[in-house]
Amino acid sequence: MEHPYEAAKRFSVLYLTTMASDQGYNKTRYAASTDQDFHFVDGKNQEIGRSEQSGSITWDDVMEWFSIVYPNLEPGTYRIHQCTEAEPKDPLRRHGRALDMKAAKNHLILANKWYVVLGLDGYLVTLGDYIKVEITSEKPGLRIPPSPRPPHDYRYFNFWEAVRLRDRMCILSGLRLNQKIKCPKLPAELVSCHIFPPELIDEWNRKKMGSKVTDKRNPGIIGKTKINSPQNGVLVDLLLFKAFTTNKISINPRKGYKITTFRTDGEDSHVDSKRAHINKTCGDYDRVSDELLYNHYRESVIINMTGREGIDAVPEFSKWSRLGGGNLNHTHKEGVELFLAKRLAIDVNRDD
Repeated sequence: MEHPYEAAKRFSVLYLTTMASDQGYNKTRYAASTDQDFHFVDGKNQEIGRSEQSGSITWDDVMEWFSIVYPNLEPGTYRIHQCTEAEPKDPLRRHGRALDMKAAKNHLILANKWYVVLGLDGYLVTLGDYIKVEITSEKPGLRIPPSPRPPHDYRYFNFWEAVRLRDRMCILSGLRLNQKIKCPKLPAELVSCHIFPPELIDEWNRKKMGSKVTDKRNPGIIGKTKINSPQNGVLVDLLLFKAFTTNKISINPRKGYKITTFRTDGEDSHVDSKRAHINKTCGDYDRVSDELLYNHYRESVIINMTGREGIDAVPEFSKWSRLGGGNLNHTHKEGVELFLAKRLAIDVNRDD
């Protein structure tokens, strides 16, 4: 006579297989994946997150990311299992034992591995294995790298100079400022970057980010919304500023200003896991805002865990003349507008 547990197991497997077939649970995957990526799927084989293991990302980091990206996953309500297949086909049934998050806290997460997020009964094949994973509805705006040249607009130029005078070195690499601006047509060695992009002033206002700035200087200098305060700026190496402003690199002020590289892009991998060079000796009005830095980190987690397709707004064109063609979608058109506005140092929603 068949044991009741085996009968229940056989029934649940049959039911789940039929349910998946009936409801069409086809796998979904993010585009442009690499061998250095680690991936998360739910019980229906939908990819719910992925990022690149650049060398320093631990399970403790990932648990913080889960609290940001998956607001419905309360601690103690789910387990994470490593999939037993290189490319998961049925992660609900084919997975290893649940990971011990306390023991794995300081261990590096493995690259090129797949993990499935299941309910508390995930170590058995039962109907309670599947847990719905809700991805945050927060969608950061389009990211456009700034120009590496000193701006002409007086508001941006005041910001540019204030950040350079305060930091004196790249906060990521430690490269020191030793270049004087002799010709405004040449790129600067170090670039003053906004932490929160000024072209997203509407998003800044909606999220009330100005309340995180304690700078009391003249609104004619920092703007009425304070978005051009040096508290919203950092000095970054010419080789790294694009990666920072497009959220491929970020800084977590809650973990000792640890630098995380979410997407390696040429020269940026060597700063991963280092501590940012944040000037803490300057006056309160000039000091970088930890809250704005952490917001940058939060948005970087969301952008890179949920796919960058809607964030990298300006496509790579071999010839700018192609911009006049019919190959631009709505996101690309908006991105081109923001790109031109930023390169011309024009604030689309003027803050004056």
